[in-house]
Amino acid sequence: MLLFLDKGEEKESPEEDHTYEGLEVEQMATYEDITPFRDMKAKWTVGEHPAMPLSNLFANAVLRAQHLHLLAAETYKEFERTYIPEDQRHANKNSQAAFCYSETIPAPTGKDDAQQKSDV
Repeated sequence: MLLFLDKGEEKESPEEDHTYEGLEVEQMATYEDITPFRDMKAKWTVGEHPAMPLSNLFANAVLRAQHLHLLAAETYKEFERTYIPEDQRHANKNSQAAFCYSETIPAPTGKDDAQQKSDV
C-alpha cells in the first residue's frame, strides 16, 4: 500500500510506526515523487515496439480471460469453504449453472465466431 503525503510533508523515518488505521504501510511517496508519473505522456513510434498480429492479441485476450475465470472460480470456492456452512454452499449443488451464472450465455469461442457475432 502506498501512502501519499501532501506537498511539503516529510517522509517518516524507517524506525517509526508505519501503520495507518490498522493497515501496514510498506512504502511512502510524497507529492514530488508521483508528479513525474502523472505528467508522463506515452509516445509510441513505428518500429519502437515489434508489431503484433491481431490474431495473437485476440488469442492472448482469450487466454487471459480463461485464467481470470479460473482464478475467480477458485477464489469463490475458497471463500465458500471458509465462510459458508456446507449445507448452504452454492458449489455443492449439482447443476451446470452452479459453476458460473453466465455459463448459459452464448459467447464467442474463437476469432471467426467473434467476428460473426459482431457483424450481426
